[in-house]
Order: sequence, then structure tokens, then C-alpha cells
Amino acid sequence: MIENEHIPQEDLALYALQALSEEESEAVQLHLDQCASCRGELARLLGNTAVIGLSVQQHPVPLGARQRLLNRIAADAMATKQRVKQDARGQVFDFPRSTWIPWATAAVFAIVAIALGVENSLLNKELRDESS
Repeated sequence: MIENEHIPQEDLALYALQALSEEESEAVQLHLDQCASCRGELARLLGNTAVIGLSVQQHPVPLGARQRLLNRIAADAMATKQRVKQDARGQVFDFPRSTWIPWATAAVFAIVAIALGVENSLLNKELRDESS
């Protein structure tokens, strides 16, 4: 893909169109991070693709399309909230209810850290008293 220290224009065009495989895209991205010439060429290609997109004839949005889109988004959001998952034993639990577990774990760790800090302070005070 990378010849003579630069990426061929065809590969940059495919990268701009997001038509490369994941591995090829990563290789191009690594090269772009280091090569100003290829970044400039990619910017030119992206500008050209934007002009192509703006050059097509514009059509009005069909009546009711916006409302149908908003209704679909709302329905998808509700479906996501109502989605359930089964664990290995076949028990069903709701995702939103299981979100408290990480917060509870964080709270327990915070309490333990505070308790250890207090204990450390008390032991340091005791050690200073013993040494004097």
C-alpha cells in the first residue's frame, strides 16, 4: 500500500471514502500521523468529495419524514430501555437495574480507602508518640 514513502492517491481516495479494511485504514492512519504531504493530499480529496456531495440536485424532504424519524428514534430508545438479558441460569434481569453495581463497588472502595487513611494517620501518630 505505501510505496516510495507515500500513500498512492487511489488508496487515499479509498481511505477518504472509508472503503479500506480496518488493517489498511490503521496503516494509512499511522502514515498520515507522520507525513504532512499525504495529509495535504487527503485534505484535498476530502474537499473534492464534499464538493461532489454538494453538486447533486437538492430535493425537499417528504412530508412527515422528520416526524417519522423522531418517532423511530423514540421507539428505539424505548426498546433499548426495555431490553432484557438472561444470565447463565436463565434468570432475566433488566439492564438499567444492573447499573448500580459499579457505583456500589466504587462506594465500597471509597469507604475502605477512607478507613485505611484514618488508620494510617492513627498509626503514624502512635509511632511519633512512641519515638519521642
